[in-house]
Amino acid sequence: MNPNNINYFEVKIPENKSPKKFTFTERRAEILQLIMEAGHPGNIHQTKLAERYGVTQGQISQDISAIRKNFNKQSKEDIEFITEIVYQKCIKSLLKEKKYLDASKVIESWNKWLFNTGKLDKAPEKIQMVEDNYSYLKKIYDDTVKRKSGKTAGKGNKGKKH
Repeated sequence: MNPNNINYFEVKIPENKSPKKFTFTERRAEILQLIMEAGHPGNIHQTKLAERYGVTQGQISQDISAIRKNFNKQSKEDIEFITEIVYQKCIKSLLKEKKYLDASKVIESWNKWLFNTGKLDKAPEKIQMVEDNYSYLKKIYDDTVKRKSGKTAGKGNKGKKH
């Protein structure tokens, strides 16, 4: 088991087992729980924990360092996963509501986020301005509304029965 890939939040801490017989995974899971309860790693006493687990204070220090590294990695992965889901859901919702300008702004924001996090290798070679797209989409929308009401763009009431 690779210690860098363990989610210590999911490790079950044995109730009927002496802490001195804990595996390093169980020990770290309990230490993480104690850190969460204390609010900060500096609020726990490493020497007392070393006595509890029958290890050295140096080992406890290494455990805390490993927990921190693992926690940061897990948090980063969760943040990226959640962010991508939120962007996708937002875009789909806006498109469904026919809010194309808002959707394009969210897509632009998502692309910037992907680029800044390194998930997008390079910036697009050509970026169209949202305002230009807005003018174009507004013209199409206005023309569509006029057509539906029996008018064609620029032709007034021509062709409409009186």
